[in-house]
Amino acid sequence: MAPKIKFTRKQMTEAALRVVQKGGAGALTAKSMAKELGTSTQPIFTCFGTMDSLKGEVISAAEEIFERYVRKGLSERIPFLGYGMQYIAFAADEPELYRLLFLSPDERSADPLSTVHRSMAEVRPSIMKIYGMTEADAYKLCQEHGLLSPIYAHCRRNGCWFCPNASDSELLHMVTKHPDMFDRLIEWENEDNIFHRRLTRRETPSEVKARLLSKSQTGFSSPKSK
Repeated sequence: MAPKIKFTRKQMTEAALRVVQKGGAGALTAKSMAKELGTSTQPIFTCFGTMDSLKGEVISAAEEIFERYVRKGLSERIPFLGYGMQYIAFAADEPELYRLLFLSPDERSADPLSTVHRSMAEVRPSIMKIYGMTEADAYKLCQEHGLLSPIYAHCRRNGCWFCPNASDSELLHMVTKHPDMFDRLIEWENEDNIFHRRLTRRETPSEVKARLLSKSQTGFSSPKSK
C-alpha cells in the first residue's frame, strides 16, 4: 500500500517556490524541499515522481506571479508604461523568480519570453491609440529615420537583431550578410548575465555560426536537445 501523503501537491509546489525565492533555482533539491516541509524526501517523489516535474510546477507558479504583475501594469491609464514599470517591479521584488524565467535558459524547455510576447500583444494597441499611428505608420517612420535593423528586409517578423528567438534562416542571413553584427553576439558569450549568450537556449552564437555554415549547402539541422 502506497504511503499516505500528508502534503497536497499545491502545498509542495508552494514550498518549492519559497525555496527558489530564497536561494534560486539551484537551491531546489529533494533535500532542501524536505527541510522546507519538515519531512523526508519520500512524499516529494511519491507526489511528483522526479525533481524535473516539480521544477516544472515551480516555473508555472512563477509565471502566474509574473502574470499578476503584468495584469496590474496593463490596468494603468497608460498600459505600455504600466507594463514596463511592473516588469521592473517584478525583477526587483522577485529577483530569483525573474532569473528563473528570463535568465536561466537551461532550467526550462518552453520559451521564457512567451508571457512577455502575449502581454505585448495587448500593449501594442494602446501605443497606437496614444500616438494615433498604425503599425504601418510606425514602420515607415522608423524606416525614414534609419531605425530598422538591416535584417528586417529579410525577416517576416520584426524584432531585435540579437533576438534569441530568431530562426535559422534569419541567423544565417546575419552570419553571411552582416558578419560584423553576428561577431558582436560572439563577443557577448563571455559576458556574465547576458541572456543572449545562448541564441537558441541550447547553442552559443559560436555554435550556431559553425552549424549554419556547415549545413548551409545541404539544409538546416535543428539544435540537438539536451
